[in-house]
Amino acid sequence: MKKLTIFVAASALVCAAAAYAAPMMGKVKIDVNGDGNVTKAEAASLANARFAKMDADGNGMIDKSDKAARVKARFAEMDADKNGSVTEVEFIAADSARQEKRMTRRAENGDRGQRRGGRGRDERGDASRDVGRWGQADTNGDKAISRAEFDAAGEARFAAKDKDNDGVLTKEERQSARLEMRGAARGKRGAGVEAG
Repeated sequence: MKKLTIFVAASALVCAAAAYAAPMMGKVKIDVNGDGNVTKAEAASLANARFAKMDADGNGMIDKSDKAARVKARFAEMDADKNGSVTEVEFIAADSARQEKRMTRRAENGDRGQRRGGRGRDERGDASRDVGRWGQADTNGDKAISRAEFDAAGEARFAAKDKDNDGVLTKEERQSARLEMRGAARGKRGAGVEAG
C-alpha cells in the first residue's frame, strides 16, 4: 500500500509538472469574434485567463508553490473517498477518466500529435520551449513570474508578431510568426545534434 501511495504521488507530480510546464497547449480560440484578426484586447483576455489558471494558489505569482497546489488538487481529485490516500482502484478510475477526457478532446480538435508526425510537443517530446519562455518572463531572476512580468512578456510577444504595429494581428502575421518559430526551433535542434 505504501508503494502504491508513493507511486500515485509521483505520478501526480509528473502529471502536474507536465501541465504546469505546458500552459500554452490546447486549442484555444484567441480570435474571440471570429473576424480572422486578434486584437490586443483579445490577447489580453486570453492572457488573463491563462494567468489565473497558472496561478493555482492565487498569490499573484507563478512559482513553485503553484506546482505544489496542482499536485494537491490532482491528488484530491484522485482520492474519491477523501480518506487521504489513493487506492489502486481510485488511481485506475482517475487515469481512465483522464484518458477519456483526452480522447474526447482529440476527437473534437483532431489529434495534433498525429498532424506533426506523432511527435507531440517537439522532437524531444518535452516542453523545453516553455522553460525558455519562463526564463525570458522572469526578468528579475527570482524564480517566480509576477503579474507585471507575465503581462510585459505577453505584450512583447504580441508586439514582435504585429509587424505593422497597428495593434491587430492578422491571420498572415500569426502564420508568419508561427513559421519563424518553427524555423528557429529547427535551427536549434540541428545545432544540438551537431554539437552532441
